[in-house]
Amino acid sequence: PWPGLLLLAGLFIVTGLVGPAPWKGEDAINLGVAWEFTQGMPWYAPQVADIPFNEAPLYHWVAAGVARLLAPLTAFHNGVRLSNLLWLGITLVSLIALARRTRDKEAEQVTPYLLLGGIGLVVHGHEAQPQLAAMAAQALGLWSAALLIDKPWRACRPAGLALGGAYLAGGLPATLPVALVLLSAPLFPSSAPA
Repeated sequence: PWPGLLLLAGLFIVTGLVGPAPWKGEDAINLGVAWEFTQGMPWYAPQVADIPFNEAPLYHWVAAGVARLLAPLTAFHNGVRLSNLLWLGITLVSLIALARRTRDKEAEQVTPYLLLGGIGLVVHGHEAQPQLAAMAAQALGLWSAALLIDKPWRACRPAGLALGGAYLAGGLPATLPVALVLLSAPLFPSSAPA
């Protein structure tokens, strides 16, 4: 099932990332913030059209880097949207690892379909949306919490990345759920496969 799943996930994620226009609402704003970073704006002071943009910058930093890297191959807005592959990939891998840790083989195989079948990802997974970075950090935090129960030293690095990533991707509202899950993980008995 994995080759078919990878093909399905690839088709879902890549379809719609390249080419859609016109941009509207938040999509245009987030493209603008990433564009400003590529034009020399300080990484610590995001803005759009000389107006401060007081939101978590991680998505925009990565989007600007990917767009700049892919500049010889595709238009800027396509490069920004292609950065979504990173966030969706982290989310997918983290949730599969979580299912592997906490349940059985069937849960591991159905988890990607549940993620990709969510109606919210159909639209927002193909737009320049910082919430994708926050979702990736939170998924990483969930896997880290499951790992923390049985292998606390091994869970430290992904837990730290999840907390830092959640804060840089969505501020305190994205970080608090991750912190609460990580703090409460030791209260639960081990559910890892034997």
